[in-house]
Amino acid sequence: MRSPSFSLHLAPVLICLLASCAMVREHSYGDECDGPWRATRRGTFAIEQAFGIASVYKVDSTVAISDANFGEPSQLHGDLEGKFGAALAGEYYALDDLALFLGAELRVFEPDLGTDLIQFGDIQQNEFFLGTRWFLPICSRWSQRLRPFLQTKLAYIPAVEFDMTTRVPFDPPLNDAVMVASFKGSSYWTLGAGGGLAYQWSKAWLVSLGFFYEWPLGESSGHSAARLTQSTGNDFVDDIFNSLEYDTTLEPEGWIAFLRISYGF
Repeated sequence: MRSPSFSLHLAPVLICLLASCAMVREHSYGDECDGPWRATRRGTFAIEQAFGIASVYKVDSTVAISDANFGEPSQLHGDLEGKFGAALAGEYYALDDLALFLGAELRVFEPDLGTDLIQFGDIQQNEFFLGTRWFLPICSRWSQRLRPFLQTKLAYIPAVEFDMTTRVPFDPPLNDAVMVASFKGSSYWTLGAGGGLAYQWSKAWLVSLGFFYEWPLGESSGHSAARLTQSTGNDFVDDIFNSLEYDTTLEPEGWIAFLRISYGF
């Protein structure tokens, strides 16, 4: 069974956010708004669990054979379909309605590069992040427990790992050559900014739907050696392909949305 998918199209999520934001209005902090939102007051700690529910992610990549005489580098651009995303974080409200958070996340993507000649396997990455979340001083017309927020995030990804499959077609009587290289890319940083809506289920529990747009602050790069998994039938040609080495770079970017549940104390 596949892991919970978070690759749904982001448009329905954005429509819900926009529709809800249209129903909010400025509201002064009096007894009416203060009561339900005591969990976001200064000095409050919270633990949060987040699950990825949607993404529109792209990736730019360059794959080059280390031997400079073996063709031009391949410039690839494709989609990353989210298969799984989950995060655990801690929050501290340094000011009323302004939280600092710190946590870790696991993501798994399924790439679609639009070509059968070079394919990436599932991309798995861990992420460590810190950020801020600010609850705007406005409440919903029909519920004082619903409020929008803005958020930012700086994240560190220590490594990116996946198997890269390369197919080189040949005319008969030779078979197509198929090679697999295990890629482990270098660390890089991302910067994220976004927003969302939060509903205070009780004085301790918050449920929110939020999103980030994430930009890479660098690229993940790595060197990997190929191993032949389907031979051509010609020993001389097979020896050449079995000794190839790749230099690969990767730059993911895009939208990602999360469902977040937090408990304050």
